[in-house]
Amino acid sequence: ISQGQIIRDIIRQAENSYADEKGKTFRDIFITASTGAGKSVMFQIPAVYLAKKYNKLTIIIEPVKALMQDQVEELHAKGFTTNVDFLSGDRLYAEIQQIYRRIASGDIALLYVTPERFRVRSFINVLQQRLEKDRGLEYVIFDEALQ
Repeated sequence: ISQGQIIRDIIRQAENSYADEKGKTFRDIFITASTGAGKSVMFQIPAVYLAKKYNKLTIIIEPVKALMQDQVEELHAKGFTTNVDFLSGDRLYAEIQQIYRRIASGDIALLYVTPERFRVRSFINVLQQRLEKDRGLEYVIFDEALQ
């Protein structure tokens, strides 16, 4: 299966999930691929497209901080400078608060987080606020799962 085919399927399934029409069904998508197969592109392109069209947030759970920062820097280099960010334990308090405000307002399309972030109550609160405003959560990606 090509990357393009997977990307189209992700977008189609997401759009089917938003459809108000009866009979539109959708399914979850589970993808595994070897290192270097371009997995990141398979979720980044749909995330940016769907965020622009529907204002949804994609959370990428990345256990390795260096990989997370590399992904964000690569997206910034491609021009996605305002709607992509990351949260890790070593960010300054002011930076974290700014990111929380951007999450709540819908200004972030892709957010890379470490798994530990889900233990932080303020992070959970901002996600709940976003969901309550019907901005929603597009999908959650588990990237670079460790054994």
